[in-house]
Amino acid sequence: FPCVKGEAIMLEITIEKVSENGVREFAGAARVQQINGDEPRSTRDFWYFLFNEKAEVIHKGLLMDTENRTPHEVIQGCLTAWREGWYITPDIDGKGGVKC
Repeated sequence: FPCVKGEAIMLEITIEKVSENGVREFAGAARVQQINGDEPRSTRDFWYFLFNEKAEVIHKGLLMDTENRTPHEVIQGCLTAWREGWYITPDIDGKGGVKC
């Protein structure tokens, strides 16, 4: 899967379909990378990528200025941004942002 060069992968989720007879089949994935590392800020920025069952990128976005800390909160923020149609989310004050 693609990622942003030089950035550590924070979270990667694989989604599988499981048939009635227990056969697992790849159904998609999500990958999240923190992009502002150890900067002394109370918020963080993340690139995220969503993939379809063919491992093709179906959406790439930037979650800006989020206070989310746990992996669950981060992936939830990414999925919410995707559902709402954000390429770049607004900052913590609700300013800026770019819709798809």
